[in-house]
Amino acid sequence: ALRARMLALAQSGTAPVPAAMSCKWIACFIALVVASAATSVAQAFVWRASGADADAAPPSPPPSPGAVEAAVRAYFSTQSNKDCKGLVELLAPDFMLEDPFGTPPVTNASDVLANCQGGGAVFKTIALDVTRVFVAGGGAAVEWHCGSVTTRGCVLDFDGVDEFEVDGDARITAVRGFYNASIPAKQFNCTPPAVVA
Repeated sequence: ALRARMLALAQSGTAPVPAAMSCKWIACFIALVVASAATSVAQAFVWRASGADADAAPPSPPPSPGAVEAAVRAYFSTQSNKDCKGLVELLAPDFMLEDPFGTPPVTNASDVLANCQGGGAVFKTIALDVTRVFVAGGGAAVEWHCGSVTTRGCVLDFDGVDEFEVDGDARITAVRGFYNASIPAKQFNCTPPAVVA
């Protein structure tokens, strides 16, 4: 219909375009529209593929090495101080704790709080001492020693290594603990020393 209209306008003299040129003009016009649409689609695809979202907050910058080390040290100090609320506040909303590695991961803040409070009730003192910290990017590996004492007088004496991941807000997103769990289990169930009257 557009071609017939262009031909009619050309024949009526109301358009200066010769009839022979009308098809070329239509072809050029169609090519221009198609090219423009293809460019828009391609730009939209690249924008979406890059993860850009006008409604999304910009990603957080990676944490500094100092922030990573501070976060992982606080992870141990809050437990040693029986500061269970402080421990939970160190964790990102989508955290994962696998401690020791290979056990079902804990991903619920209320479970972390309950476990921490339960530990505080059965231990007279909790001593988780950081011996070395190795930071790389947004993660760290931490060597530590446990010297906790139960309310029954049993002493835990063992070492381990924890692997951490920390987000741009310096909150812990993942912890994986590596140690021989049979050692503290045996020490926890010790025969308490006899009380001398």
